[in-house]
Amino acid sequence: MNKMIKITLVFSVLCLLMTACVDGNTPQAQDDEIKKLSNRQDVNHYKLEQTPESEAYAYEISTYLGTIFPYFSDLGKNIEGHSAKASEQTSELIAHAESFETSQPVEPFNELIDLHHSYLVALQELDHAIANEDLNDERLHYSYATLTARLYAMEYQSLLSEYGIKAEAPNLSRID
Repeated sequence: MNKMIKITLVFSVLCLLMTACVDGNTPQAQDDEIKKLSNRQDVNHYKLEQTPESEAYAYEISTYLGTIFPYFSDLGKNIEGHSAKASEQTSELIAHAESFETSQPVEPFNELIDLHHSYLVALQELDHAIANEDLNDERLHYSYATLTARLYAMEYQSLLSEYGIKAEAPNLSRID
């Protein structure tokens, strides 16, 4: 029985030693700034070090998305109702999109430009379909434009979350 107690005691000591030798910093060795942060996500955001430029650009995107999203509901109704107002709304959305494309993206938003360009192309195709009075094409390009706008907004929100950038989240209410 003594042998079993000795084995258990040795095993317990080994387990304690192994858990004490975990790779990483002990709380005493961590940077004082990191110690002040409340959770792991805050620590990750701290390490990514946001810039004033990225926060300003994030706010610009948020403002832009807040401007374009209200158009979609009425635009869909005007397309289905064959209203002449659909062409006017599409032209306004194209103007907003072209204006936004002139702004220079900053890290970490550089990759969003491809999604935005797809959105702009879908709007231009929608405008062409409205001019040709082709309802099937209008529906197709309207759906693609709303889809790419939603994808852009979701990717934007994902980047905000990942990098811990503080900016207003756009209203992503359902587009019908």
